[in-house]
Amino acid sequence: MFKPQHIGLIFSKTAIKTAQNKRNDAVYKDSWMLLKIHLPKNDFELAQLQGLRYRFNDDTQSGASTITILPTLLSAQPINDTNLIAIIRESFVVAQCVELVRDHNNMTEALLAQLQASLIERVKLIDNHVDGETQISHLLWLATLKMAVSVVLEDEALFNECVTIYQQTIDEDVRPEGYLPRAINGETAVDNFLNQIRSAQALTLMAEMARHAGIDLYAYEKRGVSVLTATTYPLYYYFFPEKWKWVKEVYKGGKIVDTEVLEDDDAKQIYRNHAGFLEVLNTQYGTRPLKAIRMILDDLRPLYDVYGGGITTLTNGYTEKKRRGWFG
Repeated sequence: MFKPQHIGLIFSKTAIKTAQNKRNDAVYKDSWMLLKIHLPKNDFELAQLQGLRYRFNDDTQSGASTITILPTLLSAQPINDTNLIAIIRESFVVAQCVELVRDHNNMTEALLAQLQASLIERVKLIDNHVDGETQISHLLWLATLKMAVSVVLEDEALFNECVTIYQQTIDEDVRPEGYLPRAINGETAVDNFLNQIRSAQALTLMAEMARHAGIDLYAYEKRGVSVLTATTYPLYYYFFPEKWKWVKEVYKGGKIVDTEVLEDDDAKQIYRNHAGFLEVLNTQYGTRPLKAIRMILDDLRPLYDVYGGGITTLTNGYTEKKRRGWFG
């Protein structure tokens, strides 16, 4: 049953209490410090950070700061092929921030209605720049944005449209090995890896938002394929990027004369920029986490993925009790 919680899209009140109660535990300690001292790089990051401070510290002044910033973050700007994914992800941050401060005393009904209308308009503008050539990772991120907006609007019909997109992706796009053919059709190895990671990130965020709205998409599978299939596929390449096979081959005289590989620095940077979803994903393995996820989290924590949910080590981290194999 569609029943949004209106807390922060990807976490619950229980998660807040857990983080507060385990403030000094290894998983949470550094993320609490990050929440306290981090210096935002732009207004999207500032709004999100202040919203998280409101939620986790009951800091009403920080919440008021987020509310002051929000109306300006959806101001009109030209949308084109080069900035499409950035605008989609920025708009997702705005939707999350609305949820973070939705119950703040300064969030009037009139302001909420204004923000809802602005988000609807933003989605319409983005839709006008999407066609059959749009990269699947962008389309999945657009579905992620729309699901976030459906929560903000309490629009069950829009939410169900996003659920359908999610299910169709699992049914038709994710291969049993875990890759998405429409994600690895780019010009370079880096493009293909980034598209696979962004697709996995979007699917994870959609499943988590749905979970906090009363629908279990993690359990959805077809022919043995689920969101976990797509999200675990790229883990191996964090450690062995040179094994990434979706590369560009240069032919001359009918023979391969050069092959571009995924460099270690590129793979690590992509994970640093997008790995917030791993904290969310990790909870799905309960007390038997994948060692690969554990090792990546050990390298990257505390995770602050601004456009992928925020300080997800704080909002979605938890202490594991038992380990199992690298990928199963």
